[in-house]
Amino acid sequence: MAKRRGTAAPTQGSLFEEDFLRRTLGDVVRIPDVALSELVANAWDAGASAVALTIPGERGEVLSVEDDGSGLTPDSFQQRWMTLAYDRQKHQGAAAEFPPERHDWTRRAYGRNGQGRHGLLCFADTYDVETWRDGGGVVFRVAVSKGREPFVADKIREFKKAGHGTKLSVAVGRNLPDPDRIRNVLATKFLHDPRFAVSVNGSSVPLAEHPGLLAERRVDVDGLAGLDLYCVEGEAGRIKHQSGVAFWVGGRLVGQPGWVVGDTQVIDGRTRPGRRLTFVIKSDDLFDEVAADWTGFRRTELMAKVFGAVVDAVQDVLRELLSAQVEDTRNEVLSEHKAQLDELTPLERVEVAEVVEAVTQSNPLVASSAISTVVEGVIEAKKKHTPQALFERIMKMPPEDIEGLNRLLDQWTVRDVLTVLDEVDKRIKVVEVLEKVMGDPKVDELKVIHPLVTQARWLFGPEFESPAYASNVTIRSAVKKVFGESIPESAFVNPKKRPDLVFLPDATLSVVATEDVDIATGIARLRTVLLIELKRGGSDVGRREMDQAVGYVEDLLACGLVDGPPRIYGFVVGNCVSTKLTPVRKVGEPEVGRVEALTFGQLVRTANVRLFRLRDQIQDRYPDSGVALLEKLANNPEQLDLLGIATPLAKPADTS
Repeated sequence: MAKRRGTAAPTQGSLFEEDFLRRTLGDVVRIPDVALSELVANAWDAGASAVALTIPGERGEVLSVEDDGSGLTPDSFQQRWMTLAYDRQKHQGAAAEFPPERHDWTRRAYGRNGQGRHGLLCFADTYDVETWRDGGGVVFRVAVSKGREPFVADKIREFKKAGHGTKLSVAVGRNLPDPDRIRNVLATKFLHDPRFAVSVNGSSVPLAEHPGLLAERRVDVDGLAGLDLYCVEGEAGRIKHQSGVAFWVGGRLVGQPGWVVGDTQVIDGRTRPGRRLTFVIKSDDLFDEVAADWTGFRRTELMAKVFGAVVDAVQDVLRELLSAQVEDTRNEVLSEHKAQLDELTPLERVEVAEVVEAVTQSNPLVASSAISTVVEGVIEAKKKHTPQALFERIMKMPPEDIEGLNRLLDQWTVRDVLTVLDEVDKRIKVVEVLEKVMGDPKVDELKVIHPLVTQARWLFGPEFESPAYASNVTIRSAVKKVFGESIPESAFVNPKKRPDLVFLPDATLSVVATEDVDIATGIARLRTVLLIELKRGGSDVGRREMDQAVGYVEDLLACGLVDGPPRIYGFVVGNCVSTKLTPVRKVGEPEVGRVEALTFGQLVRTANVRLFRLRDQIQDRYPDSGVALLEKLANNPEQLDLLGIATPLAKPADTS
């Protein structure tokens, strides 16, 4: 039929297929984990303090999600629930809406595009919404539709009820979820706020029992505050858990979780671990440090120490957890620079690969982009050190140096020479440090000089140079039994870095041992024990100190934990040794051990002799002060932080 001249064409409305929502909402209406996470997130946005999920054991039974949030009026239900792609931030802002009695609570809302509320369509095409507030409530039945409406809602009944909240119910017709899995998933995504409790079938997951718990440890802050640290890994998804570091004080969240602690960014939150990990720091000792509105902490001396301790502990855990990704990072960086590496010689390529290996092993938190920058610099340096540059240097050598180089290369490879020279250089630096800083009152001997000396066992004799000397479970147990009653537990510090060190009030004690396998029995037994006691500077070694050291040897042999029995060599090192003292004491008959008194000066002189007085001949190579030389020896040059985080590299005082 022809259209009449001058008349408007009829308006044609849009139509919907019956499965429009299921096709449009994606995982929200296909995967139970996602569906129920979205509904719990809605309760979070509604200011709820508790959400209870009931998941049936069979299809046809009712699944429900009930919260004590703000609830809805019929008008707000019409506006929010019935609007497709409801823009929550536009109409309600970025913060959650709380009931009147929680007016002082704050939390950031999850909701964005109004899709999560239809999560129950994952289980059936019809569900009920029961919501109440202001003394009254209403029940709506929501169902998918077709034609002019993608879904419709019928008011079933109205009722009177005090309080506020919302309960969603559905008779499960498909995708019956597993209660245990849902409980674990929700515990991860919403664990960061202790004032938001989520239970499934009446039970929740305690933080300490969470299946995603990767690490747990106690952090003491100078005896002023105790902190419990928990690291939990969450699953990726549309509703992500609030990753970062969350502080709980007295069971309440302080501020918002994040990767900035104090003024330090721990890691980049955009990285994979930054998106998946949550660190919970629990304490009951920081109430006086919390700001009045609980949005953060006050800037106090104690909180500066707390933040520093937390950053150290979190990064320590991260390094342990992320060490497995080192190989992936290394391969990624080397693949990125393949074209440049092809321009180098095979040996240079190996050296570049070794640089990447060293950086990634020592700093598993380092971003691949940071390592890439380092690799570019190393490749450039390699290109500058071409054979032509080497030839130019040889041409400038005096004849005697060329003759010496030629003789050297006849008998050694360059790598062999560097290996020997590096070891000699390291040993000379130890002697230089001892001589230059022994009398420096600014140096913390217990934390700097003493660990340095106990690592350099060659100072006490060539027989102690073997790498077989180590701190093992047997010797640590024996030391704890012998000393446990007379010194505090805090003396056994840094068990991972130097488990052999015990810090006494006036000395440092190191006990290491070697073991052999008994050929007759096939059982490992301790063969030799090396005990080193380093007294504080200014301390003399007298009869009392020697008696004490002999007692250590006798107690170790008699404690019942040292198998063998081994031979024990003890050394007591101080500023000077009493002239009235016999410097060597034998223990046992027949002899099972001996104790010798030494001075730091004797160690330096003996080391010079063992180094064939090379140190005197190349003294000009070591003009630095003792502290500067110590930093070099500890491999602690000042440099840009490769981790992408504001964390200083280990100081010499931390070598213990």
